[in-house]
Amino acid sequence: MKRNRIWFILLIAAVLLGLFGLRYLSRTDLRDTDTPMVAVSVVVDDSTNGRWTRFQAGIEQAADDYRVALSYAVTPKFNSISDEEAVIRSEASAADAVIVQLIDTSDTVELISSLCAERVLGLVDTDAPAEAGDNFASITADNTAIGTALADLLKEQYGDKLRDMTVGILYGNQKMRSMQERLAGFREGIAQSGAEIFWEGSGTAWESAGLPDIVIALDNDSLENAADALETGEEAPALYGVGCSDKTIYALDHGQISAMIVPDEFQMGYLALSDVVARINAPNIPMLPREIPFTVITRTNLYDPANAAFLFPVIN
Repeated sequence: MKRNRIWFILLIAAVLLGLFGLRYLSRTDLRDTDTPMVAVSVVVDDSTNGRWTRFQAGIEQAADDYRVALSYAVTPKFNSISDEEAVIRSEASAADAVIVQLIDTSDTVELISSLCAERVLGLVDTDAPAEAGDNFASITADNTAIGTALADLLKEQYGDKLRDMTVGILYGNQKMRSMQERLAGFREGIAQSGAEIFWEGSGTAWESAGLPDIVIALDNDSLENAADALETGEEAPALYGVGCSDKTIYALDHGQISAMIVPDEFQMGYLALSDVVARINAPNIPMLPREIPFTVITRTNLYDPANAAFLFPVIN
């Protein structure tokens, strides 16, 4: 019965989100044809990846609400920041504003400053260096808090048993400050529990290092890959992580994932677009950083009304 329910919810979500699906688009809104539309381009890494579904739904909802001609670039998984920069500049050339997720935040002050000088800029899922200033919108989760929340979740669920347990940590792109902050938050949060950090790595780190009692995945791709690769059962490690895709929700419902942190990426997309439009319309207003919330989803609270609304936002 529960399996039927999750399939029904995912089907409805797919239909709703599919209406605003992964495509290159320009919208025409006839509600106010006398007001010129602003043009906004969006560039994120691996844009057709399922992790962006809720983000794109939020940004497209805002495009409807604020009457924006939106261009969502179809991108591969970038190999370097220079490859991404080429796409960003191409997109920005025909737009009033550009919304970007940078794959490398280690040396991007000059790039961010340059983009701000040319266009209104919004950064998502990107913790920019402080030296980059504040002349851009920045919308992301508190990634240190996400790492800490994962550690707190383990301490809540295992208590003193953690003293005798081992933990493996999977992470994604370590050139992103957000990933570094999640890792630091988890390490600090778990430090006094007595749990042993068995290994840290990416991909299928356990193949060479062995299986721990618990696997923590700090990004959606790592969580999906671990759910696919790790067998379930009494001898299998428990899997926790950060997820935001339908695939991770399905894996949680079927017991492959024990619990996960879900950032509100619908809100991230909506705020990113609304903030850059506000700056276009009023060039002198300040652009303040914003934090999106996150919540802990488990198999037992997956069907709570508040969590269902969080996971499958209604799009008007």
